[in-house]
Amino acid sequence: MRKIFALAAIVLPAVAVSPALADEHDCEGSRPGSITLEAMRTKIGELGYQVRRLDTDDGCFKAYIVDRESGGAVKATFSATTGELVRARLGF
Repeated sequence: MRKIFALAAIVLPAVAVSPALADEHDCEGSRPGSITLEAMRTKIGELGYQVRRLDTDDGCFKAYIVDRESGGAVKATFSATTGELVRARLGF
């Protein structure tokens, strides 16, 4: 139960600011200097998540990831140009 609360404490602030981040980052098509799928997979792994599925859609990376420590599932969207988190939601 503590692990779920710990994961929520990490992800919920990201979810709360995700509408603001979505306005700052466009996910329209890839541009020169875009991050590759493998580079994004590596970056997510370095953050402590196991990638279950990673796709590109509308110029964004759509990721279904699991926290290695708590086992909590997260559905996340990352900018294809910068690799920054655009949106995150618990579960999938």
